[in-house]
Amino acid sequence: MKIVLVINAVLIPLAVILFFFGAMARIESHEELIVCRVWDVIVGLMFAASFVLAREVKPVPRGVTVAVALVIWLLVSGLLVSWHQFQVYARTTAAERVITYFRIRETYMALTAYCRDCGSFPSYEEGFDGLRENPGSAQWKGPYIPDKESLTQSLSHRLWR
Repeated sequence: MKIVLVINAVLIPLAVILFFFGAMARIESHEELIVCRVWDVIVGLMFAASFVLAREVKPVPRGVTVAVALVIWLLVSGLLVSWHQFQVYARTTAAERVITYFRIRETYMALTAYCRDCGSFPSYEEGFDGLRENPGSAQWKGPYIPDKESLTQSLSHRLWR
């Protein structure tokens, strides 16, 4: 009985510390997300085990103890996994929107500057090349964009797939 209290006295603070650091984790790669999910399950199991060990002191029907331990495990692990998944979603979604916004804005500013200098937008045949290389206009003061790829590349470099 004394050993159960000692184990519980170590297990609860350890679980709380791991829960705190798990909630504060910053995930930088897909591999780190997988590792965090494993630790989320382990922390939930630690909370459930500490509950079971605490209930051993007071006799309660085994079915009730197991059911409550399962609920604790699912609740703690589920909250941590959901939190980490939300972090990943929020980071990648916001980043895509910001990148897209700035690409559209850069294109708009380049086209506006080209139109102001040359009197009209580049023709369909010139396309983005007219923003980088002089299409033969004397008023052209470009290049208006650093490179064509910066505006047209896809978001394939994303971390989260």
